[in-house]
Amino acid sequence: MHKPHSLVLLALGAALALVTPACAQGKPDAGAPVSKPVKQSGFVSVKGRQFQLDGKPYYFGGANLWYGMYLGSPGVTGDRARLVRELDELAHLRVRNLRVLAISETSTLKRAVRPAVMQSPDNPDETLWKGLDFLLDEMAKRDMKAVLYLNNFWQWSGGMSQYMAWTNGKPVVDPDVTGDWNAFMDNSASFYREPKAQQAFHQAIGKLIGRRNSVNGRAYTDDPTIMAWQLANEPRPGSDANARPHFDVFIKWVDETAGYIKTLAPKQLVSTGNEGWMGTAGSRELYEQAHATKHVDYLTYHMWAPN
Repeated sequence: MHKPHSLVLLALGAALALVTPACAQGKPDAGAPVSKPVKQSGFVSVKGRQFQLDGKPYYFGGANLWYGMYLGSPGVTGDRARLVRELDELAHLRVRNLRVLAISETSTLKRAVRPAVMQSPDNPDETLWKGLDFLLDEMAKRDMKAVLYLNNFWQWSGGMSQYMAWTNGKPVVDPDVTGDWNAFMDNSASFYREPKAQQAFHQAIGKLIGRRNSVNGRAYTDDPTIMAWQLANEPRPGSDANARPHFDVFIKWVDETAGYIKTLAPKQLVSTGNEGWMGTAGSRELYEQAHATKHVDYLTYHMWAPN
């Protein structure tokens, strides 16, 4: 097992912001409207312990715009004028790297977002993905980069627990109703061990990554706007009470899922979306092991500053 050769990202709050250890300095650009299209840069890569962009070190300030796809949608959640305003303001502030939810799942969970992309395991809502098309096209005009995450350990977007409900036909235990977070987390983590759930997830990943943008005609895999695909929001091996027996399964899932994405999108990076040691049952060893795969390009961790 080799040591991760990756650059660590820092996420502030509940993945509310992403910054590198050394962000670009200086005051925001002023003068010309930032909505004016600019020349787009190439694909972000990793060289040693450094992000690279067009042959130079890539430093950035970023934010979590998880709802960008929803605002870009031509459907009921859409507000493209607002999205354009927000992108202009972010670009003005030199916030040019955005972490965006790209797949959500229809769920009965109390706090789950509605509508969701996946209406059933093989039925994506094109309306929301057209919103993602619009978002990526607008980001490209501002030379922004996107980190698109593909699942969720938690309840607010359906996520892993919903894949389990589709697979076993059992209702999801809603922690916002029962207060039993350990039971919810163990159910979410059982997703890694269920072949049918993994098959459904891979189908969804394949549909999205194989997509062609309906706005500009560009294949997602050929779009340098997409810096990275992230396996999930804060994937954990299990609950606080019952994670350790499933460490090996978690490591295998990260390796296989990241490897699958790499076969689909070799030009783009892959990260896990993990919280750090908080997301690996407090185990530094598991954190290293889960990220040691050659298919994961850089590390992530989430820091809640008030905590």
